[in-house]
Amino acid sequence: MMQRKYTLPRHTNLASQGLRFASSIVDFAITLALILGFFFGCFNIIVGNVTKPMSEQLDTYYLESHLKVRKDDGTVAIIDYTNLETMENAIEAYYLRYLPGKPLEGEGVAPNYNTTINVDGVDIPRSEYYNVEYFNYYVLGITQENPDGDLSTSYFTYQKDAEGNFLKDRIGIKRDHAYDEDASKVITLDENSFITRYQYIYIDASTNLVSQDFYRSVSDQLYFLYEAAIAVSIVIAGIITYIIIPTFLKNGQTIAKKIFKLGLANYDGYKFQNWQLWPRFVIYFVVAAAIMLPVWTNPTYYILLVIGAILISFAFMMASPKRSALHDFAARTIVVDLESSIIFENEIEEDAYIAKEDGLSLEGEEDNG
Repeated sequence: MMQRKYTLPRHTNLASQGLRFASSIVDFAITLALILGFFFGCFNIIVGNVTKPMSEQLDTYYLESHLKVRKDDGTVAIIDYTNLETMENAIEAYYLRYLPGKPLEGEGVAPNYNTTINVDGVDIPRSEYYNVEYFNYYVLGITQENPDGDLSTSYFTYQKDAEGNFLKDRIGIKRDHAYDEDASKVITLDENSFITRYQYIYIDASTNLVSQDFYRSVSDQLYFLYEAAIAVSIVIAGIITYIIIPTFLKNGQTIAKKIFKLGLANYDGYKFQNWQLWPRFVIYFVVAAAIMLPVWTNPTYYILLVIGAILISFAFMMASPKRSALHDFAARTIVVDLESSIIFENEIEEDAYIAKEDGLSLEGEEDNG
C-alpha cells in the first residue's frame, strides 16, 4: 500500500469558511421556517384546544380583578389608560376588594382570598394584609412621617381629621405639588401627572396579579404546554433538515449544502456513514432548544445564546486544522467542497485511484519525451 502523504486525501478539499457560514445561515432559515410552520400550523392548533380553558381562566382572573375589561367584540383588554377615574377605581378595587376578599355585591374575589400571607415569620390573613395602610404605603407610596413636608416626593398624602391628624386608615388623597424624584425642584401635579402615575401603578398591580399563586398555577401549565409544543417542533424540524434530507441527498447534503455544492466526509476525508448525522443533530438540538425555549421569557438571554453559539462554533472552526465546528467534532465529520473533491469509500479505493492517476501521468510524460 502506498505511503500516505496528506492529512486528507489528495482529492478532498475542505469547504471555505465563507461558504460554510452561508450554508449554515440558509439551513437555519429553513429550519426556523419549519419550526414556525409546525408550531403555528399544527401544534398551536392542538395545544390551543387543550389550553383554551386555561386561557379563559386567566382572562377570568383579570376581569374579576378589575384590571381588564371585556370589549364589545368579546375580547379582553386593559382598562382605559387615559381615564384617571377609571384607573383609580380599578386599582382600589384590586387591592382593597379583590385581593383581600372583600368584594361588593356581584364582584369576584381572588381564589385564595381566605389564605394567609407570611410576613416576618407571622401568618397574616389576606383580608388583614391587603388593607388601607398597605394600599397607602406600597401602592400610593406615602412613606414619610410628615407627608405634607416640603421635601415630599409623593404624589399623595393622608387625609386629616378635624384636628389635623393624619388618618392612615383612610385612602390617601392627591397632592397639588411635590418635589421631583431628585428633590431638586417643585412640580405642579395636574391630571396628566396622575394619569402617568396611575399607569405605573397599574403595571405594578398587573405584576402583582400574575405573581399570585392561583394565577401562576394556571399560567405555568399553559407555559409548559407551549414550551413542549416548541420543543417538539424543534425536534421534528431538525430531523427533517439534518437527518432525513441528508440521508437521501448525496454525501450528507442539506438543502443549503446542495445549493452551495458542499458535502460531508468522515474526519479522515472518506465517505461518511449515515449514523454520523445523529451526533450532529444532537448538538443542533441542544443549541436550538437552549436558544428557542427562553424566547418567551427572556429575549436578552435568547440574543446572548445566539451570539454565544455562533462564537463557539467559529472558535472551533478557527482552531481546527480541518475547520471542524462543534457538531463536526461530535460526529467526526468534515465539510468538503464537492466541486473540487472526490469522496472515496476508503483508503484502498483512494490508493488505487492515485496509482492509476499517477501511472497515467507517467505514461503521458514518457510519450511527451
